Amino acid sequence: MPQAPAPTDAFLTRRLFLVDLLFRRVSVREFIHEAALMLQSPVILTSSTYRVLAMDALGFAVDDPVWKAAEETGYCSAENIHLFETEGITRAVMESNEAFLLDSGLAARIPRVLQKITVFGKISAFIGVFQMDHPLDALDLKTTDLLCDILSLLLERDSKTLGLASGMPESILQGLLAGEITSPMLLSDRLQSAAWAPQPPYRCVLITPSARSRTIDNADYILAHLMDSLRAARVIPVEEGLLLFLSGAAEAALAHAEAVIGRICAAYGLYAGVSPVFDNLLFLPAYHHAAALVRRVARMLQLEDRVVRFESIVFQAMIASLTDEQKKIFIQPEYAILSAYDKDHGTDYCRTLRVYVETGCSVTDTSRKLFIHRNTMNKRLARIEEICGLDVRDGGRLIHFYLSSEYETLREAGM
Repeated sequence: MPQAPAPTDAFLTRRLFLVDLLFRRVSVREFIHEAALMLQSPVILTSSTYRVLAMDALGFAVDDPVWKAAEETGYCSAENIHLFETEGITRAVMESNEAFLLDSGLAARIPRVLQKITVFGKISAFIGVFQMDHPLDALDLKTTDLLCDILSLLLERDSKTLGLASGMPESILQGLLAGEITSPMLLSDRLQSAAWAPQPPYRCVLITPSARSRTIDNADYILAHLMDSLRAARVIPVEEGLLLFLSGAAEAALAHAEAVIGRICAAYGLYAGVSPVFDNLLFLPAYHHAAALVRRVARMLQLEDRVVRFESIVFQAMIASLTDEQKKIFIQPEYAILSAYDKDHGTDYCRTLRVYVETGCSVTDTSRKLFIHRNTMNKRLARIEEICGLDVRDGGRLIHFYLSSEYETLREAGM
């Protein structure tokens, strides 16, 4: 009868298999699945900010609070993290050089093997192997250490899995953008875990390269530079570039931030779009989109400003969000008539009325700006009414006229 392989032989077999997975360039999730199969136990991998990177239960019903919270929310809960601290679990993991079995306190009912994972010389992730229908032994502990060594290499290779943000506030912002945090309760839980209490009003600033196809060179360095210059801000990498989150962004603080961002943008050939203010963190994805829209519109209009606020191009941003069909019905009939008249007769009535609106419907200020006499201005207004039927005393119709004129300018610019 053949003998069972010695523990050393079993470990060697496991090592060869796991190293082969590394060379096959499997994903982190695939690797965790294979690890769970090898250990015949549920395995969970989280970042150092307790965000789930991968987990596999192998069909087991894991009736454990840590596992359930991670499965439901994608994070360890604030309550669990507090227990990690009060029971000394966090300190034990940080100080241990080898995987160890935890079987007391939080793990009294379901023991688990724990260990940390170092990426680029920094503790960046944690692994947990949950004991279910068979006891975890010395071979499993040794295998877990090997898993950590290989995961360190996998996570270095696949930096997107961890993300560049290293703090818990940054991980919250990433979770909001990824749609992983969608309820006030979960957001409150994550903020409590991070001991982070950002105060409204909020703004976000999207910093991008000059061309759509390029990425930001030295993004890590610029991120660190921004964080060092704006201590109250948070910066995370996003697909378009870098997203800067500002809290308590009063006008003076915003002006300072814009000055810093402007200098960095000028130095590295970057541009920034600034979102409107908002007061609910759950709305961050929408305001990230608004900042991206500002940047896109500013690029299309070829604005020279390095930093552009949403407020300065709110109408253009609104037009950019319309469909082609919606744009077709946007033009005011009176504007179309007056614009056609200008083209046919070489007049400049549309510009006259635009300046009139921009000066607050002041005949005196419009006359001064157009270098014409006040009486001439009054005659022009009367003639405009004759040509297109627009009542120049009707504020609502004047606004529609002005917006129609703005839309034509954007259309001619290619929007």
